[in-house]
Amino acid sequence: MIIMIVLLLCLTAGAVAGLAFVLRSDWRISAPGSGASSAGKAAPSDAQQVTSLTPTQVNVDCQAPQSTDGAGDVVVYLPEQMYDGKMNTAWRCNGNGVGQVVTFGFPAGTTIAQVGLVNGYAKVDPGIGVQRYREYRRITTVTWTFANGTSFQQSLNDGVETVQKLSIPAQSGDQVTLTIDASTEPGSTARGRDAVLISEVVLEGPS
Repeated sequence: MIIMIVLLLCLTAGAVAGLAFVLRSDWRISAPGSGASSAGKAAPSDAQQVTSLTPTQVNVDCQAPQSTDGAGDVVVYLPEQMYDGKMNTAWRCNGNGVGQVVTFGFPAGTTIAQVGLVNGYAKVDPGIGVQRYREYRRITTVTWTFANGTSFQQSLNDGVETVQKLSIPAQSGDQVTLTIDASTEPGSTARGRDAVLISEVVLEGPS
């Protein structure tokens, strides 16, 4: 009788231990931070995948007249140069630029999920090798407005000569406006440096 009781207790203890192991294993699989995404919910990396969009047209309220670079070559400041993929070209507006609006047009139904810009003149003068970024004003705040009226403000870091991006909830429509809200003082007192420039604008949609 005593032997049977001992055997029964051993079997019961083994069953409890096995159940505890199973429960603990299930918790580890479903625990947050395990790297597995829930069913029907996209992983963060998927949500960040975007593709570049090219505007069909661009309109500006202001455009500076042409000038010359250090080598004496003519430099123009066409608005289309904001999306030509070249850092040495730019759109320019003389003055602090506050309140100036740039309007980008797209085919109807275009979806945009990320915006961005180079907030100054990221040019290295080919004639004399001078970096122009800090000589002019740099834009510090802009507002992006979409066809449905939704707006997003973007703060920009001074001293960053590459594209600064802002991810937004996807917006659909046929146009996006960029309004300059604030800019720095010119970095140089040389004649003609009181101006804002945008070397590149990036507009991207879900891929």
